[in-house]
Amino acid sequence: MPTARDTTAAAEADGLRIDESERKSWTSIAFIRAGGMFSAPTLMVGAALGLGLALSGAALATLVGFGFIVAYMCFVSMQASDLGLPTASLAAPALGRTGARYLVSLIVGVVTIGWFGVQTAVCGASLALMLADVFGLAVPVWACSMALGALMLATALVGFDGLKWVSSVAAPLLVAICLYGVGASVAQTGSLDALLGYVPLPADAIGLIAGVNMAVGLFAFAGATAGDFARFARTRKDAVLSCVVGVIPAALVALLAGAALSIVTGQGDIAVIMNSIGLPAVGLI
Repeated sequence: MPTARDTTAAAEADGLRIDESERKSWTSIAFIRAGGMFSAPTLMVGAALGLGLALSGAALATLVGFGFIVAYMCFVSMQASDLGLPTASLAAPALGRTGARYLVSLIVGVVTIGWFGVQTAVCGASLALMLADVFGLAVPVWACSMALGALMLATALVGFDGLKWVSSVAAPLLVAICLYGVGASVAQTGSLDALLGYVPLPADAIGLIAGVNMAVGLFAFAGATAGDFARFARTRKDAVLSCVVGVIPAALVALLAGAALSIVTGQGDIAVIMNSIGLPAVGLI
């Protein structure tokens, strides 16, 4: 059975270990984590939580679910920052080098393909709908999905700096768009009563445990593979800060924005929501 030292040495030989010169500030890692929270699936889960639990219940489910994820995420991140190794390598002391290389990689690959497939499908459908509404262009969903998927892959191919640049631009912009969408939808109703006084319909209502499960399911995989980004952290403190500051505030804003939009409009599809409140161009951005 290989020891942790043997695994680390092997990983260094393979060029997987992050050198001290490549380490980043915790704010850079936090921006990437925050940017990853703002996506169409996140807003759609937020919409489901809003319709099923109302705004206060959605906030509680988000805090409990993401609090649980961030708790174990911090431990994974500290180990990764200590060793400078990715998720598969961190599993080698328990599974052996071959098991980590193939078993963990298989699990990560299958889950990521599923996530990426859902992400591109949702974004592609939304883009096709909005292009039709804004420009009158009938673009097939598959074409929009392929174009957006290629765009996502391009940022990953650039590496950490590419993801950091995109997230540092996208995260603040998406926060502004989400808040603007909520404000615009509330302004259409003329008061906050529809938002704060909402009571879930029996057909939409869900229990708090189900809401927590949805919040956990949205981000559990990212928490388990937190080491892939945390290995760039300079210290354990930086690794923990990047998790806590980068995930929880962004999760609250993104999920509650989706919840608020769904409550006010009664819709669960973000593309349809933006169109229903007269903001298809904002949704397209």
